[in-house]
Amino acid sequence: MVELTLDTWQQILLASATALAGGAIRGFAGFGGPIVMILVLNQFYLPASVLPKVVIIDFASNVFLVPNTLRQVPWPTATLTTLASLVITPLGLWVLMTSDPVLLKKLCAAVGAVSAVAMMMGVRYRGQPTDLLWIAAGLTGGFVNGATTIAMVMMILIYAGPDPARTSRAHAVAWAFFIGIALMFAFTYVGQIGLQDYIASAAIAPAYLGGTWIGSRLFRVISEVRFRRMLLYLVLALAIIGLVR
Repeated sequence: MVELTLDTWQQILLASATALAGGAIRGFAGFGGPIVMILVLNQFYLPASVLPKVVIIDFASNVFLVPNTLRQVPWPTATLTTLASLVITPLGLWVLMTSDPVLLKKLCAAVGAVSAVAMMMGVRYRGQPTDLLWIAAGLTGGFVNGATTIAMVMMILIYAGPDPARTSRAHAVAWAFFIGIALMFAFTYVGQIGLQDYIASAAIAPAYLGGTWIGSRLFRVISEVRFRRMLLYLVLALAIIGLVR
């Protein structure tokens, strides 16, 4: 496997096509875009070179998502989950940077598969989650996200709560915004992301932004249940491919 450097037209074309699809999913559901990109690009490139760039590219989606969700964010619970995730993220990053590339690829695929199945089963909390439970959710989601940059575990925990779909989506967007900033800073600090990575990722960001815009518009006209079911089947299929290859 080679590194994803985004310095050839073949890499840029594949990454842009993947980013367009991932962006549409991110814009619609508030999550799912990064995992689609990771599961696809990990088939061709070293995960350690893919994950930081996906973090940069995904952060661009906040241009459309954050302004439209700020008023719907449940800030008390979102603050708890975000702070808990920030505390545990460095441990997840250590796992990412010290793992064997093949093992890391399989880990990403396994997280994707388990997350998709859990969402398909409709995992929900019984009763009203306590602050302690939200903190535990933030710690769990933050660790997995730090190790794989896959936020779906956190999304499961957020969407399993009693809030309406739009409120959960806003919570997910807010959490991803702050954790994205922390991950970019951490990757830069440890040398996993350099100036060249930001420049290269900027070439892919327009495709992701375009997809996010499309997805955010589709959110208003397409059945959320049907779209989310299609997304989960897609993630599960990509995860299985990642596990067997």
